[in-house]
Amino acid sequence: MTEQRFHNMNVIADKIEKILSNWNMDCTERGDALLSLAKESSDDSSIYRCVFLAKEEYERARLNGDTQCLCNLAQCYFVLAHYNNSREYYQKSIELHIEGSRSKKYQAHDFYRYYKVNNVRQVKSILKYIMLSSPSKFNDPVDCPIVQGPNVEYLFPDKTEFEGLKVCCFGEDDNRKNRDNHYHLDAKNWAYYGDSHRGICIRYHFFPNQLEKRLSNKFVFKQVDYREDFSFERGIVADGLLRKSKFYQEENEWRIIWYDKNFSENKYYNAKKDCLLIPINICNIIAIYVGYRCPDEIAKTVVEFAKKKKNVPLPVYKIHPDPKNLFRMTETRLN
Repeated sequence: MTEQRFHNMNVIADKIEKILSNWNMDCTERGDALLSLAKESSDDSSIYRCVFLAKEEYERARLNGDTQCLCNLAQCYFVLAHYNNSREYYQKSIELHIEGSRSKKYQAHDFYRYYKVNNVRQVKSILKYIMLSSPSKFNDPVDCPIVQGPNVEYLFPDKTEFEGLKVCCFGEDDNRKNRDNHYHLDAKNWAYYGDSHRGICIRYHFFPNQLEKRLSNKFVFKQVDYREDFSFERGIVADGLLRKSKFYQEENEWRIIWYDKNFSENKYYNAKKDCLLIPINICNIIAIYVGYRCPDEIAKTVVEFAKKKKNVPLPVYKIHPDPKNLFRMTETRLN
């Protein structure tokens, strides 16, 4: 050990003692100070000690009813899991981050989701369920680099840690910069997500306690955060699933992220497709949009389905280029 490294370790050790002996700070504040100190450290043993002690402080705060510390506690478990290669700590990190990130803000929004539709049978299933699938099945490997990116084996020697994670992605209009370019009228979305305009797009609204009942409070429904650079210090949920490149920010994406280490025992789990099929009510569907090149039999099936909504009409629209400006998409009511 070099003299400089030994000196640095002593400096960190002194700072740790000052934090732990400062009784003017509560448990969460001591945890925050220790976690911040870990980021200043360059020595693995000092980092480990800071994070371990921060975890102990956050656990005490949690016992005292502090839920604001849960995401930081999740980060501690994630860092310790990496040092110990601990499957249990990785699982704990995911569970805590979902618990700490939970919010009901999603209930104020409508959401859109595009679907590729191969046949009538498939569209009938799409209209009855939302599917939560593994992030390893995302069509874009850059979307979730913790699962499909380089050096994954180094970060996670046991990739079965992800098996209990299921995700469903949505877009929304509320924060789009160009308010005239609605999500369901975006030609790029139809080309990329809507099977080159052959698919459909569904507009949803989820009511209070509906998803909570189906998903047993083991989920978070939250907006994705867009950043210039990838970092991987806060964990699988925060950095891996709720953060994306700024390149995608026009999507205004929200995600349902569900986790259960005993996922295969869930009644909604479909082993053949390795996904959760969550039943929804027709009242959750606000509108359905049919792609410009969608087959007629699919469009007819969607229109027939819409007739089942009795109290409030369920509009079905055909999306097509605007005759007045072929660079723009517009909609025509089908029912």
